[in-house]
Amino acid sequence: MTTGFLTRARSLFAVCTLALVGAAATAGPRSDFHPNALELVRLPKYCQGQFRPEMAKDAAYRMPACGGRFNHFCPALVSLNRVEFPFGTDAPRDFHLKNAAGHLKYTTDAMPVSCPLSGAVRAAETRLRILQMMPAR
Repeated sequence: MTTGFLTRARSLFAVCTLALVGAAATAGPRSDFHPNALELVRLPKYCQGQFRPEMAKDAAYRMPACGGRFNHFCPALVSLNRVEFPFGTDAPRDFHLKNAAGHLKYTTDAMPVSCPLSGAVRAAETRLRILQMMPAR
């Protein structure tokens, strides 16, 4: 009885491991601006809708009106996430930090004061400053 249970448990573990490795391998390319499937779920819904327009049919996945440059905020978040979670990236940490800084500056330069996501942008700027001070792992 114990042997059967251990065999099933090992099989389940092997299947789960293969599924996770397979998902990571097929998650898609890590281009400069677009997240792969694993990175997408770490983003706010409005960013998910930006990168997957079919999702933006639902109002929860639409970008609020924050100016014509606000679409650069989501690529900044992708870069910040890649600094913290570099799984599968060949690009150096500094590349992602500079990329995030550039996208955030471009966003804030034209962001209206009335933008409902200005707090999220300020939080991302703070997160960037903290990551810039931290040594590479």
